[in-house]
Amino acid sequence: MKKNIVIFVMSPFRNNSFISYSDRNRDFQETCEHTNEVSLKYISWKLKQDNKKIDAVYAFVSEEVQNDLERFKSLFRDYDFDIKAIPLYNNGNLSGSFRSISAMADILQDYINNNQADVCIHIDMTGGPRHAVMLMMALIQMIKFTGAKVGMVTYANILKGKTEGIIEETNEIMNMFTLISGAEEFAAFGNVSQIQKYFASREDISWCLNNVLDAMENLSETIKVCGSYESMKNTLADLAENIRMYEKFYWERKDTLSEQELFFGKLLPTIKNEYAEIMPDNGKSATPIQIIRWCARRSFLQQAVVFYTEWLPDYLIKSKLVEITKKEIIEDCEKAKMEWSSWPIYLFRSYVIPPKKSAQQQVVSIDITSDKLTYEDLQMLLKSNLSANEIKARIKNKNEKFEEFIQNIIQFNKKITWENFAQKVKALSNDDPIKRVLKKTAPTNISFTNYLNRRIKELMSATNVILASVEYSGKALCNELFDLDNVNKKVNTPEEKGENRVKTFEDLLNSNALKSKIPERDLLDFVGQYSEYVNQWRNKFSHAVSNNSNKENNLSITQAIINSVNLIELKE
Repeated sequence: MKKNIVIFVMSPFRNNSFISYSDRNRDFQETCEHTNEVSLKYISWKLKQDNKKIDAVYAFVSEEVQNDLERFKSLFRDYDFDIKAIPLYNNGNLSGSFRSISAMADILQDYINNNQADVCIHIDMTGGPRHAVMLMMALIQMIKFTGAKVGMVTYANILKGKTEGIIEETNEIMNMFTLISGAEEFAAFGNVSQIQKYFASREDISWCLNNVLDAMENLSETIKVCGSYESMKNTLADLAENIRMYEKFYWERKDTLSEQELFFGKLLPTIKNEYAEIMPDNGKSATPIQIIRWCARRSFLQQAVVFYTEWLPDYLIKSKLVEITKKEIIEDCEKAKMEWSSWPIYLFRSYVIPPKKSAQQQVVSIDITSDKLTYEDLQMLLKSNLSANEIKARIKNKNEKFEEFIQNIIQFNKKITWENFAQKVKALSNDDPIKRVLKKTAPTNISFTNYLNRRIKELMSATNVILASVEYSGKALCNELFDLDNVNKKVNTPEEKGENRVKTFEDLLNSNALKSKIPERDLLDFVGQYSEYVNQWRNKFSHAVSNNSNKENNLSITQAIINSVNLIELKE
């Protein structure tokens, strides 16, 4: 069910003020003695064209016009609606506007709830004191905010001679505020919904503006979903190019564009200026550092934290600000990383330099003293050069699943030769633990078959290949396959983790395994902060578990991000 409501601020009667009104096309003709009268009759006439009617009328009434209300109602004896008075607080003075608007909003909400209807609210801007227009504009914004539909916005204008008048619909002027606020919202928050809503019903906007609006929407969505650096870079480039094309188009076609599009063209330079810091400059894309800093400054805090966490390790490696000189370190990180991650992220978050082994290193005596096998125990066993049978003996009754896995390796090794190793592995089911760990550690730049053939030649037995893969398959997969115990694990604080990462990078620098264009102290400070911040912030923002989401804490995070990225930005 749809209902039509009209709202206006009532004016007092003027003596001998009969005026003949018409609309622009002179389809509507009516002689009225009151300025609000013509708007009500025009709205009623317009609705009848679509077989609709006015269902309710609410008039803001000051003490001054209270005595005229019954006389005004008498002008509508033949109309099927009632006019209800809503007091203008403080006798219509500006100081009473908030209470007056709030009272009207309550009445409209009650009407919507009681009638369970879709309501369209029509506004007459004609009557009342001089500030009535301001009051009605505020009411319109509140109506839009609550989700109700704003219909006709009318104004009765008396022409020269004061015997004729014209009734006009002023919706376009009111919608200018929607467009301006939409431009402000996109500039400040990357939200394009209001601009889209304004232009959605218009058929006279150019193809070139449509392209700009599509590019703005793409950027808005990329920011919302915390897209990859590549997607952000491409989206910004697309927006910049469409704005460039539109600016040229705008000045070449100014005389043919609609008033609304011309008006939007005046807002575009401000939008462009707000995004200038991260727009491509002479074909050069903004760096991850620039985008992260821009997000932090604009309180896009979740995006800033996610981009800081996910983008910076890859950026530092790809830009060669940080360079790993030992191939085996890259290989170790590639093997140990999570499937959805990258080896630079593993390097900055988790990589630990393995202990050196002498050429004559013998099998060491290792005893597992805990009742249940932990991941740390497992890594110690795998790094010790123990055979499969020796490992099996040391874990007896400590982890049934890993015992079974070792036994399966022993049996599998008996069934294969170097020549058929790859074929036998590929024949295993996809959920077989042996196949899963081998798949997990296989590089992506060669085929799985070639990888297996190469490894069997290097390590000379299926047992060695499989155990080496377990060592580098990562904690997540090992825990999943073997239900490892975590009771004895020491939980480091974010600060301790940061200190540990700094020590690792100091060792990499001292051994020339890592080279950096960033000053050493700045790089080490960044590494410590990156580890600490990732452990402190990422889970809070990703899993909504933070208990410290207040303004002071957010400002602290914002400044910390800015300070941290400044450490790794080389000044040109």
